[in-house]
Amino acid sequence: MPEKKTTEIRSRAVREILSNKPHLVLRFASAGILILLCLFIGLSWFVPYPAVVVSKITIQKDGKGSSAQKYSGEIDIPLRQISSVKVGQQVNVRIEGIPNEIEGTIEAIDEELKTKGPQNRPYYRSKIRLTKPLANERNLAASNAPLQGDARIITEDLRLFERIFGKIQKVIFN
Repeated sequence: MPEKKTTEIRSRAVREILSNKPHLVLRFASAGILILLCLFIGLSWFVPYPAVVVSKITIQKDGKGSSAQKYSGEIDIPLRQISSVKVGQQVNVRIEGIPNEIEGTIEAIDEELKTKGPQNRPYYRSKIRLTKPLANERNLAASNAPLQGDARIITEDLRLFERIFGKIQKVIFN
């Protein structure tokens, strides 16, 4: 049985490029980029990146003359984010003048759609009950003025890794 001859049709320049090893800098640079990519993917597993709904909140005291003051507030949830907000979800509230965040829960969400602002942006009003006492409650007890602050509703508690690769996983496996 005769052997087949293999002929290489390559120019001298191509043979020269293929016969030389890459320079040391190029080899270490590509290895370094690969290591950095692996570190980023590994560290993204530990970084929390939750989906949140942020809104302004107005807080007032519930009841009068009771020894244990209870506070509740109202927030406006934009129409595009209302589907991810449910009654009973945790709300983190930061009140102006109080250094710590205060926890609360969503008690109720109005069924009536309202609009506000010059563009008539639609929103739903939601009632929040604060579940922990305020840090400076003695200072605030004398004042009956409503407190202003920011509310953050955590709708999905995900990691950065799940945010990045969760969408790719849904596309591949669904």
